[in-house]
Amino acid sequence: MRRSLCMSIFSKSSAKLEKKVLAEPSKFIPRTTNQKIAYNTLHKKTPEFVILTGPAGTGKTMMACHVAAHAFQTSRVQKIVITRPAVSVDEEHGYLPGDIEEKLAPWMRPIYDTFSETFGINGTKSMVAQGIIEICPIAYMRGRTFKQSYIIVDEAQNTTPSQMKMVVSRLGENSSMAITGDLTQTDVSISGLADLVDKIHPDLFHIAHFHMDNSDIQRHAAVKELLDVYEKDTM
Repeated sequence: MRRSLCMSIFSKSSAKLEKKVLAEPSKFIPRTTNQKIAYNTLHKKTPEFVILTGPAGTGKTMMACHVAAHAFQTSRVQKIVITRPAVSVDEEHGYLPGDIEEKLAPWMRPIYDTFSETFGINGTKSMVAQGIIEICPIAYMRGRTFKQSYIIVDEAQNTTPSQMKMVVSRLGENSSMAITGDLTQTDVSISGLADLVDKIHPDLFHIAHFHMDNSDIQRHAAVKELLDVYEKDTM
């Protein structure tokens, strides 16, 4: 039953993937020192868990998506899984029509657009239809193990500690997991991402944590300026 709830939120195209679509290289170019180090680490098979925290616009999710696309292109993995908690969907937007996946669709659009840069719109739809790219809310991940997969846990600051422990235990053989989130934008009483970050230390071999800051923001200069204003106001 849970498996069926993790179907595509996109068009169920039955078209086969074309080799020329899969040959398109990643278009992400790291622009800051933090991005370069994090991006290079994401490309490695070890550490298997890479945690990216920091404000919006620092490239956390975009880097993870481009690395996942490259991992699939180079046959490092056979599947890409994107998951996120549905806190804001359930509590703030319950009036939206459709099931949980359809409610998640607006939040998944930036990820869909990023994959489309590499695979094209039709290629991405075909991958989703074939289950190569799977969108699965965290609530439906329990009991599953993902092998030869690249898993992206987006908006992880809104997981609970028990959810985070469950999610990280889904990692199977020859798989990697990127966990992204902004710890200043937490909508739960105790953040599973904050709890995880507090528990890890630099000596761990299979886990790496990179904190991006305002200097890594690559959106409009006004975004960085406004975030700096908010940051100074809380000091």
